[in-house]
Amino acid sequence: MQETRANEASESSSESQESSSESQELESRKCENYTEPASTNPPPQRRLVSLKTEQTIKGPKFTVLTYNILADKWNESDRKHKACPAAALEWNNRKHKLVSEIIAYNADIICLQEVEEEHYKKYFLNQFRNHGYDGRYLAKPSGNPKEGCATFLLRERFSCMEEIEVVYGNQEFCNLVGEKLYLTGHDPQSYHPKSHSKPTQKTLRRFRANNIALILLLSFDSNLICVANTHVLANKDLPDVKMWQAYCLLHKLEEISMEKGNDDMPMVICGDFNSFPRSAAHCLLVGNEIDQNHKHLEAGTKYRFDANKLKRRYIELSSAYSAYFEQGVSDCGDENDDVMKRWMNPQTKEPVFTHYVSDFQETLDYIFYTHNNLEVEKLLEVVDWDTVSQAEDKYIPSSGKEKEIHHSGWDTADTSDLVEEWKKSYD
Repeated sequence: MQETRANEASESSSESQESSSESQELESRKCENYTEPASTNPPPQRRLVSLKTEQTIKGPKFTVLTYNILADKWNESDRKHKACPAAALEWNNRKHKLVSEIIAYNADIICLQEVEEEHYKKYFLNQFRNHGYDGRYLAKPSGNPKEGCATFLLRERFSCMEEIEVVYGNQEFCNLVGEKLYLTGHDPQSYHPKSHSKPTQKTLRRFRANNIALILLLSFDSNLICVANTHVLANKDLPDVKMWQAYCLLHKLEEISMEKGNDDMPMVICGDFNSFPRSAAHCLLVGNEIDQNHKHLEAGTKYRFDANKLKRRYIELSSAYSAYFEQGVSDCGDENDDVMKRWMNPQTKEPVFTHYVSDFQETLDYIFYTHNNLEVEKLLEVVDWDTVSQAEDKYIPSSGKEKEIHHSGWDTADTSDLVEEWKKSYD
């Protein structure tokens, strides 16, 4: 889970307020076989750490939170969670604690991944409505049960003007991929324009994954902002496809900006990218280019992406947590700075991990933003190594014993095996 606070270049706005309704709560219970949880108290809250800022971008503030909640279908079928306590994995227990924790952070915009369609309709939508949010949802086109991305907005602060659905494996993007690939051997220097050849259907099938992004155009204080929520392919053997999906999202966002005649539209991109820092996907998102020698540009054994064709035209992004290294912690004592140092990696400028199970601890989840018109003011503490490793369970999801932590379902994803091979390719 990640949260960040940003300033937008616009005028001041009204304060957000939470609302609740007992009658709506009763109605939501009628929609499902409701099981009263043993406790709905949220876990001890992590702090929002203030960063140094010169307030160069004036305007209203808003908070954004992203959270992969672990779809129950993957909990049941994915062996990597079998070491977690059964009570922490049980859905009728976990769903209440998820909502309690997420709501406790009072974020203005909440992006969730791995939300099962039935759970969204019968539980999450009602719960978040009770707290003043409107919801939008996009399920992956296949799967049983279906799961996807849900975005919730505080209705007192935002109005959804447009909803754009992105399926990375559809024909639009498969047509596009042929423009970015060229025929070559393993040596990137072997490329020559005359050797260009269209990729085969077998090559194109690599890119037909049904991963998605939900893009919302929001009215915020009479200004238009764009929020994207995505869940990228998990398959560890297809890093080029992960990179391609990141490119497709950026391509779509630039297309939207051009259609709206606004190439300076503030943008926030949240999600589970299933990609390590320094992967091609990460490099593409936080930089304007990828080294042509990057191993992840290779699509199988015959084709490689042309790195020059992957450059963005005008959208420039930063990763929210990198702001700690650029701005530093505000004058609020050494304790906050020590906390930040403990869970930040100075080499990648990202959290040490956002995903923690018994045999896999890495950063896969991110918040990206357009740094020319948005500014990071605060960052949510991420759970550090000691907090998890010293707890009795030592995994996430956790029962929260001893250390009283319960980040149930926090930042879980579909990749956990053979990560050392991946890491070597990022060096």
